[in-house]
Amino acid sequence: MLNKKAKFKQELSRKVIHLSSLWIPVLYYISNFAVMLLVFSIITPIFVACDILRHRKTRLGKKVRLFCTALKLDNIFRLHEKRGGISGASYMLISALICLIVFPKPIFIIAFVVLMIADSAAALIGMRFGISKVVGSKTFLGTMAFFGVSGVIATVLSYNFGLDMRHAVFAAGITTLAEMLSEKLKVDDNLLIPLVFGFWYMLIRVII
Repeated sequence: MLNKKAKFKQELSRKVIHLSSLWIPVLYYISNFAVMLLVFSIITPIFVACDILRHRKTRLGKKVRLFCTALKLDNIFRLHEKRGGISGASYMLISALICLIVFPKPIFIIAFVVLMIADSAAALIGMRFGISKVVGSKTFLGTMAFFGVSGVIATVLSYNFGLDMRHAVFAAGITTLAEMLSEKLKVDDNLLIPLVFGFWYMLIRVII
């Protein structure tokens, strides 16, 4: 059983990898829909297939597990990811493919920057300083960190893209609630956060 310090170190390793996925919104910013569709159409099936194979007792499954061990991914997989579930990386790529098709380019970029940075801030601040729990393992301080960081990111990027900043604050608030309830809903936040943010951002644009 890991102590608090070891758990934080493990979570920090996960979030470093999480933040490295900022290549997704950056690549879309400097490229276009066709490039992103090609990229996700190739890498998403590969990641999902590897996730499925690493749970199978086959020769190929063994090779995938050895590869994961070599990259020391076993140390950062969550319990459900070890017991048969697919990884957060696969959920993120699935979400990216859906969001790419459904949402306009600016909203996609904002949603994924929020996912990478706000989610990381919430997890690390909540684990390191959070005391009062709100839902499941989610802490009040972590939830407030998510709202604050996501609100700032969404507002700044909305201004950069010439979008209404009020929409950003509203979408950040709804997404904060979704992130807080993700464990209870049993939906991976890598899938939930971008979809919720993008949906509500677009919805509020129609309402207001």
